Amino acid sequence: MSFLMRAPEECGSWEWELGGVAPGLASGLDVAARMTAVLRGHGLLEPEQVEWFWFVYGVGGVGIKTVLPVRGRLDPADLRGRVEASRPSGYPDARVGDLSVSGRGVWIDADGEERREERLVVLSVDPDERELSADVAVFHDVWGYFDFRGSRIRRFTGAMLRGSRLPSETSTRFSE
Repeated sequence: MSFLMRAPEECGSWEWELGGVAPGLASGLDVAARMTAVLRGHGLLEPEQVEWFWFVYGVGGVGIKTVLPVRGRLDPADLRGRVEASRPSGYPDARVGDLSVSGRGVWIDADGEERREERLVVLSVDPDERELSADVAVFHDVWGYFDFRGSRIRRFTGAMLRGSRLPSETSTRFSE
């Protein structure tokens, strides 16, 4: 029996520029929670951690990465408190960079058996103060050439948009 190998780079991704959503950390965490709920509902992401790097406007990255363990449904209010409490004490003006939500996802093998794989998909949300954006990246070849152009994926991205009430404008990038 062969096992699916994780691709070293993303095989494809969807990106949403959320111009109609208020920017900032609170909105970014809310979007992350709603998108994660949709991915979780499809078995693609059971969140295990949220991570980000800290930066200071006008200075850049401060070289500190925070990883918060999470289980199941993301609670934006609780998560915001945990994020704020983890601010590096040496950088009181530090801001949160891209939030990355990762965990295990389910894929189905040729025999129809469900398999769990770490980082099947990764959700990233940029809580920038000017404009919010989100990205779902896939790291496995189960997302092959035909899947990206098939109705199954279109239904999934439609569910992503309906489930998280995001604007319908999306862009899709492919690595071939």
